[in-house]
Amino acid sequence: MNFLKGTIIGMIAGACIGYMENESICKIMKKGEKRKKMLLKIGYDMFITRGYENTSVDEIIEKAQIAKGTYYYHFQSKEQML
Repeated sequence: MNFLKGTIIGMIAGACIGYMENESICKIMKKGEKRKKMLLKIGYDMFITRGYENTSVDEIIEKAQIAKGTYYYHFQSKEQML
């Protein structure tokens, strides 16, 4: 029961806290951070080559090969990538 409570606290807080022996929580958080950095790089590269106004969220997610919901999990809008 305490293990589950620590797992939930770690996931809600968005960081590797709680019961640190559960490395899968830390890996999940790191994977999300890596994905966000990847999206930022793809977005910036497209903004530079195509222009901000000429780049759509759909084009970014297509290049990143992710679902639209995944994009919006990390960013509320294209402007938030700036």
